[in-house]
This record gives sequence, C-alpha cells and structure tokens, in this order.
Amino acid sequence: MTPSVVFTPEAEEQLVDPLMAGLRITAEIARESALSNIIESIARPLDATALDEPTLERALDTCAHSVHHQVGTCRMGRDQASVVDPQLCVRGVNGLRIAEASVMPTIIRGHTHAPSVLIGEKLADMVLLAANSSITGGGDHHLVDRDNCNSSISRTSN
Repeated sequence: MTPSVVFTPEAEEQLVDPLMAGLRITAEIARESALSNIIESIARPLDATALDEPTLERALDTCAHSVHHQVGTCRMGRDQASVVDPQLCVRGVNGLRIAEASVMPTIIRGHTHAPSVLIGEKLADMVLLAANSSITGGGDHHLVDRDNCNSSISRTSN
C-alpha cells in the first residue's frame, strides 16, 4: 500500500469523527471526581485550561500521530514473490540490500525497533564474514555475494 492510498484527505476525514469521540470519552473520564486529586492540569495541548471542544480539536490537530509500523513492504523470503532474499538482497537489483523492518514478512506483537537492529546486525555479520573469508581464503561458509548481491549464495572452499 502506498502512502498516497493510506493518507488521502478522504481517509483523514473518516478518522476525525472516531478520534474526537474517543477524546470526548477520555475528557469525561478525566472530569470524574475520583480523579480530581490525581489530575492537576491538562498536559497537552500546551497552555490548555479546559477540556472543552476547542481544546480537544487542538489536541487532535497538534498531538495525534500514527504509530503504525510498516513491515512487509519488502518482504524477505525464499519464494519468487518475495522482494528480498534470505541474504537481504533485493531481487533483480544488483548490489542493493535492505536491513530494516520492511523485510519482516509479518508484523510482530511488540515494538519493531529491536528486531530491526538484529536484522542490521545479521547483515553486518554476513558482510564481515564474506570479507574476512575472502581475505583469509575462507573455509566452507555460506556467504553473501558481496560483488553484486544477485540473490545467490556464494560458496567458497579451500
């Protein structure tokens, strides 16, 4: 899905009503007497003094943002429909690798930061192993084809 499909003016308008409804419910809860000793002032939007409709609209305009994590847009796999092979090489594009969340075939349940770091670390390990093996004459290792990354696995032996 391209950003132009996801973030159209029509799509944004469809999101405003349910988001405002959620903010109104949150404001009702915050006004409850049981919370009066806990909630001292309005944190956002800045300088807000009342949980009224203009404040909620300003909160939506200035504080709301997407936390959707895009993954799978360059799905890694062994099949020909995958964009990236298991060595993180982009199929059909020589010399290009992808090492971030877009190669994850599906979204994980947690935050995507740690897996993204590990994907980058794995690629770094593969590249270093290939470089060290070519310098030392290498053993019997599966290596990234670092010359053109053409979705193949090179195999060297002594």
